[in-house]
Formats: sequence, structure tokens, C-alpha cells
Amino acid sequence: MNKVEVYYFSGTGNSLAVARDIAEKTNGTLISIPWVMDKQSIKTDADVIGIVFPVYMAHLYGIPLIVERFIKKLEDIGSKYIFAVCTCGGLENFNGLPTLKNLRKIIKSMGGKLSAEYSIKLPMNTLYYSHIPFPIDQNQETMFKNCKNKIEVICQCITNRKKSKYKIIKSLLNWIMTPMYLMLQRFYLIELKKYSKAPKDTNLRYYELMPLTDKSIYAEKRYERDMGSNLNILH
Repeated sequence: MNKVEVYYFSGTGNSLAVARDIAEKTNGTLISIPWVMDKQSIKTDADVIGIVFPVYMAHLYGIPLIVERFIKKLEDIGSKYIFAVCTCGGLENFNGLPTLKNLRKIIKSMGGKLSAEYSIKLPMNTLYYSHIPFPIDQNQETMFKNCKNKIEVICQCITNRKKSKYKIIKSLLNWIMTPMYLMLQRFYLIELKKYSKAPKDTNLRYYELMPLTDKSIYAEKRYERDMGSNLNILH
């Protein structure tokens, strides 16, 4: 029987909820990525390695820095079945494509192969959608239902060690969308500078700006009271 380890990084709890469900349904071990980051290198005797994380600024890079550093600490992963699930608040394929493409490159550079990759749409951590320039379904119940169904499919694929389908179609779509991603990069850099409260002429890069964006995050008592039930679901 395959030994499964599901590593996760989560901000508001969406990725934790997904990783926990996958670990339970595959009889796997759930492991927090921050818990193992103090190690010089990470070795595992698991046959199957899962990586679950939220998408951060997909059009700039998409992968949280801690996730990239975690992967670069993994050793002897050439024979492992590796799968990844990224959670996002916008269009899952639109945000998942560049993110998972970058993830494949990192894993390949470490001698491994990303055999299966998935993206799941869940509520945005700010519940703020007005910056998305096209209509998007914001119904949380629908998102949770679709997430549950997709996790079932993902777990079946993991159990049978299946590889991702539609690789040619995804590669073609990624190639078509690349010019749009490049155009959006300038917009997202402006947004990052805004939320990190950095000067407009700053030379700080994506990696340096991202940790500073928490300067614009706050919670009001009224909001916590009104959203309490939904926050319990997300966390």
C-alpha cells in the first residue's frame, strides 16, 4: 500500500481544509510546511507526496515563497508520485495555469516530476471581487459543493496514481494566455506596491513586496461578528 504524505501551506484556512480532506480520504499523513522548514533538508519514505497551497499573484509567479523553499529542500524525489493542488479565489484555471507551470519547473529542477496537478476555487480571503474585470460566481455554497466533488475526483486519481489529463490542451492554453499574463503583471505590481504601502518608485521585487502587504489587512469587530459563521467554515 502506498504511503501518502500531504504537505500544506495555508493562510486563511482554505488550503488547510483541502489538504486535510485529501489526507483523510487517502489515509495519508497531514504535515504543515512551516513545521518542517527548520530542517536543512527534507527526506521522506512516502511513495506519494502532495503539496497543497494558495495561489499568490498568479500572473507574477503564483507560488508562495515558503512553498518554493520547501520543495528545494526535498531530497531523492525522482521516484515519487507528486501531486499538487492550488486554491484560488478567481477563475481556477486562469490562476492555476501559470502557478502550476512554475511549480513543475521547480520540482523538475530538484530531480522530480509533477505527475498530477489541480486547482480549486474557494472564497477569496477578503471576499472582495470587484477588481476582477469579468463576471465571476461568488456563491460560497456552490464553491464548497464543487470543491467537495473535485476532492473526491482528486483522491481517486491519487489512489490510482493517475497522471493529469489534457496536458497538451493546458500547454496550448498557457501559451495563448501568456501575453495577457504579461500585460497584467504591471497592474499587479502596482497593486502590490499599494497594499505594501511602498513608494511608487520602489525597486522592491515581488518576493520583497508580498510579505509587506499585511500592512493593509485589518479586521473590525463588526465584521468579525457578522461574518463569524462563514469564517468558521473557511478556517
